[in-house]
Amino acid sequence: NTDALVFAGRRLAKRRDVHSLEEMANVYMGLAEPKVYSDYPGAVADLARSVELFSEAARANAQYLEAQYGLARALFSLGAYGAACKQLGSLASFKAWAAVRAVLYAECMNRSGICKECIDFCSRHLVEHPGSIGLERVRAETIADALIFGTHDTEVQSLSKVCLEFFSKIVVDAENRKSSDLLFLARLYDRMGYTDNAL
Repeated sequence: NTDALVFAGRRLAKRRDVHSLEEMANVYMGLAEPKVYSDYPGAVADLARSVELFSEAARANAQYLEAQYGLARALFSLGAYGAACKQLGSLASFKAWAAVRAVLYAECMNRSGICKECIDFCSRHLVEHPGSIGLERVRAETIADALIFGTHDTEVQSLSKVCLEFFSKIVVDAENRKSSDLLFLARLYDRMGYTDNAL
């Protein structure tokens, strides 16, 4: 909100370090999200500012991984999926970041429409990170999109059970579910002919 922007701006003016830069970048990310459907140019401007601030923080300290990852998130939100994937390379040698890096990389593949490759990527990385809700969600969303839009790939179609199981499970998990999970499940039920369940 505007108060957060004012306070973060004061801290940034007082001390321009990686922490104040990251804080301001996150504020702009937060400001952009609700504007996407009501003020798209404003959202893009906020995200571009976030990218600038995260970039400055990342250049100031290459070992400050929160800023490196934040830059990748901001690029992703801006729709620069290739640049986001490239930026995620800065975290490649840090095992503690492997799971979140894999999730955002998979999201980039999903948004780029690389369905089969994205599903395979998620499945491989779920072996390394079993129980990762992020990877399970991206895989399920990618399968759902492919099914809903009528893929003829029999291998993808065979994964419909995996997809349905994930969304059926996650929608009753109050702590981890997203509103999009409910929408995906409803669309899947409708696509599979279970109209009553979709409603």
